[in-house]
Amino acid sequence: MKKMFLLIILPTLLFCGELRLYTFDYPVFAISDEDNQLNLWDFGENPSWIAIDKKMGWNDLRMLGGKTGGDRIKPYDPKEMTNFHLTHDMVRLLTPKDVVVCELGYQSSRERNIGNTIERYPERDAFSFTDTTFGNRTFRGPSLSIGYSRKGKYINIGALFSHTLEHGLKNEYTRPENFVRNFGVNIGFSFNLADNLAIGVNFASSDFQEIVETDGDAVIYRDVIGRTERIVAGSGFERKTKDAGYSLGFQSTYRFGLFNLAFLSEYLLSNVEIMDNFSHPEDIVYWQEEGHRIKGILTLSPIPSLLLGSYISSLKIGNWSEHPEYHSLISEIDSAEVTYGGGVRWDRGNFTIGAEYFTGNVCISGEEYIGAGHIERARREDVFRVCGEYYVIKSLPVRLGYSQRTGIVDRVFYGVGIGYRRDKIEFNLGGLYGLKETEEIQARRRDLKFFVGVRIFI
Repeated sequence: MKKMFLLIILPTLLFCGELRLYTFDYPVFAISDEDNQLNLWDFGENPSWIAIDKKMGWNDLRMLGGKTGGDRIKPYDPKEMTNFHLTHDMVRLLTPKDVVVCELGYQSSRERNIGNTIERYPERDAFSFTDTTFGNRTFRGPSLSIGYSRKGKYINIGALFSHTLEHGLKNEYTRPENFVRNFGVNIGFSFNLADNLAIGVNFASSDFQEIVETDGDAVIYRDVIGRTERIVAGSGFERKTKDAGYSLGFQSTYRFGLFNLAFLSEYLLSNVEIMDNFSHPEDIVYWQEEGHRIKGILTLSPIPSLLLGSYISSLKIGNWSEHPEYHSLISEIDSAEVTYGGGVRWDRGNFTIGAEYFTGNVCISGEEYIGAGHIERARREDVFRVCGEYYVIKSLPVRLGYSQRTGIVDRVFYGVGIGYRRDKIEFNLGGLYGLKETEEIQARRRDLKFFVGVRIFI
């Protein structure tokens, strides 16, 4: 069975400050950062809170790169992959109430010795197409995000727009060429009900499209939920995938005494249409996923230097797919995931140390009508992090992070970073080493990543 998930690519921003969190594998409680606070933007991704969250303007320049290689854990893993991402971020306070944010980026990735796949995301839907060869392929393209937020006495508003383009090409027969684009919008409102109470609502949508074209006589293998069919396209192959994703969310934050509470509820919907030149114009493959996410965080600070936190989340997804050639549903699959855990952080001025642990259970059940039949599966996933930061001098922090994830694939990450700030300039430099293993197929992959960022405050 293919792994189903909601492809809702929401407009977001990755500021230079998040490079600090990147060193620690994005902790929830173990490290406090300006980009992981319990507010409607950092926690709830509601753009109306950007004007309240951003206290000053800046320019960021970020560069991220990495290399992944080793055994194939998933069927379409390349033997080796390198990637590079260059981004410029900007925050401008137009007035004390109005904020504009912008992110301009360019990314490039190269995958060596990748087998069979002709699509950008071959495992994301129920109807994959493959060819018969191994080869190298590259993907390159720009991205742009721009947003505006205004805070008021009682009501805040905000909107964020994003556009991403990618072009990909594989160097071996059938020489598939990929044209990928995604446009997203996120509109939010929030209400200041009291000094310690805020609620918000946001609507986000994404419009994803991929066109795949192959050269000449193409031998294509179509995988429909475990059933493989050989197809020969005498004049080449063309496939268009459209995915319209939607999200409607409600967020709330509340402070009472020594406690902070944040809550999020979100409805998710994704509609996929797939068309190819083997079918009649009216024959469109459909695939839909619908889900609901709930997330809550509660923190307690009994003394200023100590924070205790608890976390719980639930995600339920139901999906179905159909193909006109089979005159019936292909599959109906439901999944439910519950994650809970907690963390602690101790902050003594020039030294911070924290740890957190989360565990989750995933249950999958449903029917694959032309494949495996009835499906009933369950798995457990655990995450453990330890983070530490020490200021050698007032403006020079050194960071160390460790993260371990266990499940179907076991992952271990080691992070190291250093920062420096002088007047209105801040630097961040670091790297991560990761190891992925699975006992089921005795496979191992290694990740090596680095980043550097410069921020100039305005």
